[in-house]
Amino acid sequence: GDGEAFARLIREADPSIRDAALGQLSSARIRAHLKAITARPHVATQATDPAKDYVKSHWTKTFQAHKDRVQMVSQVYRVLLSRAKLDGEKTRFEIRSANNSRVDFTSQTVEKPLTEHDNDTDIPSPILAYAPSGDLTGPAVYANYGTEADLQHLTKNLSISLNGSILLTRYGRSGRGAKAVTAAKYGAAGVLIFSDPADVAKNQSAAFPNGQWMPGTGTQKGSAMLSSGDPTTPGYPSLATAYRYDAYAREIIDRLEGAQAPEDWRVRIRGMNLSRPMRLGPKMSGDQQLRLVVNQENFMKDIENVCVKIHGDIEPDRWVIVGNHRDAWGFGAVDPSSGTAVLMEFSEVLANLLATGWKPRRSIMLCTWDGEEHGLIGSWEFVEENLMMLKDSVVAYVNIDIAAAGNYSMRTSAMPSLRDFAKTLMDSLPEEVNPGKSMGQTWSDRWADGKSAMDSMLTPIGGSDYAAFIELASIPAIDIMFRADPKESSLYPMYHVRYESFYYVDTYVDPGFKAHLSSARLLTEVVRQLTDEYLLPYALNMSNTALELEKYFASVNGSSAIGAMPELKAAVTALGDSVTYFQQQTTAWDRQTVDRRSPLGVRRINDAAMRATQSFLASRGQPRQPYVANLVFTSGKHPRETSGVRFPGLSDLLTELPLGTATVAEIDRQLRDLAHHVRLAGKVLTV
Repeated sequence: GDGEAFARLIREADPSIRDAALGQLSSARIRAHLKAITARPHVATQATDPAKDYVKSHWTKTFQAHKDRVQMVSQVYRVLLSRAKLDGEKTRFEIRSANNSRVDFTSQTVEKPLTEHDNDTDIPSPILAYAPSGDLTGPAVYANYGTEADLQHLTKNLSISLNGSILLTRYGRSGRGAKAVTAAKYGAAGVLIFSDPADVAKNQSAAFPNGQWMPGTGTQKGSAMLSSGDPTTPGYPSLATAYRYDAYAREIIDRLEGAQAPEDWRVRIRGMNLSRPMRLGPKMSGDQQLRLVVNQENFMKDIENVCVKIHGDIEPDRWVIVGNHRDAWGFGAVDPSSGTAVLMEFSEVLANLLATGWKPRRSIMLCTWDGEEHGLIGSWEFVEENLMMLKDSVVAYVNIDIAAAGNYSMRTSAMPSLRDFAKTLMDSLPEEVNPGKSMGQTWSDRWADGKSAMDSMLTPIGGSDYAAFIELASIPAIDIMFRADPKESSLYPMYHVRYESFYYVDTYVDPGFKAHLSSARLLTEVVRQLTDEYLLPYALNMSNTALELEKYFASVNGSSAIGAMPELKAAVTALGDSVTYFQQQTTAWDRQTVDRRSPLGVRRINDAAMRATQSFLASRGQPRQPYVANLVFTSGKHPRETSGVRFPGLSDLLTELPLGTATVAEIDRQLRDLAHHVRLAGKVLTV
């Protein structure tokens, strides 16, 4: 009777479920899922979506016996996508003679297949989604990463005019769309972006298909969109034609004349004449010119998120959401299908647990997002559509995009409140790739440099589906990925190229699928504890957020630019006082005694911990990104290295101040806004 009902409310998680779940995970099944999902390309612009069909049929079969508790739901959104035009000129660049009478070099218009595993006509031509079409000819200038600081250096320090020029930039440091916008501001007509060989092609004798490195024929694809979500809604660029090309960059670099490139701008490309120093342009040998042709179209198309809801037993109105995107730039065997394969395996484990009578305390939602590669569209639309419900009831968002980029070690990124939880789990789980060690040990050995989990775990910012959950709703989020050796590649060599096939993963990335299995183990345990623990595992970890804010504030206090403006002193003091108040509140909060016999008391603590950082959301958004509500844990419009300040909106204003596009009054207001929102968060955590 009543006693039983009460006992159910205060029930602790069943520890035996851990071993039952972990014991079922199979690397062979994950491999089979990946092989099936990557049999054909699955790009958001395609008429068919074989990956979606696979997910739907797998989930229908897996949860067949549990219709009373599990339902599959889809959300369809009509959005603007971008693709190469089938008729007319092919997107490419040419090097033309001085009088335009002959073509001396033309880049390839498709990546040529190198093995039977990557030979498929559905692979899209190399494009930068949403870049405007155009046909332009002009001088070429090498512009390093194409950041504001790089273009300042070219124009101010070296007096090189960028008007009408086509900039050649390296991939990285700033987003693809941001490069084009910055270039347009300085009068450039176009941008060519290439992958730095030091990042993707270290060892050319082992270039694919003989090894894991990107071959000269590989071209990255991506999106030039500046904001996330459907670009028919505000914030997308109409910018100078940007198109990215990888291995033919040397054809241009070898012909550049003019001033020598600064030491740290130089790149080493196979086949490049390294005996002559690298030059910046805009003059090319023999007065040659560069022609850039971009021919693509934007069009409206339905995209579809497919999700499964597993209803909770005791707190069905509290949710753990697990997400992975399905769409790729080709076969997507690493990005994102390694994550899709792990999610399919995890869903089978959940179904088997349900069959043994297990009932999750809270509800679980498994989602496969669409349209991520075009700008995180599917997940962004979902968060916008369900914003109030999500802020009210989601205890965590768990992202698995790339489950295995390599087999070096686990690298989790998490919001500060989830970091100790993630590290504790990693310490408790064995790692397959390095037997005899826990994931936590390998992670500490390889990433932590002796620092604590709090200090060496990154905040998930930017480029995957956690963005909307953090930027719009400030929901505690964690991202799971097994990484490649960072000394070899910043992510993995075949990022977004046609050769990212099942064969590539099976042969080079993770033979034996041990890294995939490790990611599946961590995912399983993260979701189980967030779902089943009576007191949320992060509920008394709030002072970690305070520690992070103290670091953010130290960057403000140590900023010479802010120090040089005495009129900001009062606002800086106000922010410092708020951070101190938040730190005092969280210290007391984390030390409180929890009465586990009071289900309402525990629920109150859980809810406050889940919602505390929602106080960082401002309805008018960041000063330069009004569609981003989170003032703290997101990226700014400009790279933060420029200002050295950690708060994104503040950093943007400080970057723009010397350019005359921001005012001291705006900086003062942002400091005071931050002070207000940090204090609000402290008030939520009142014992």
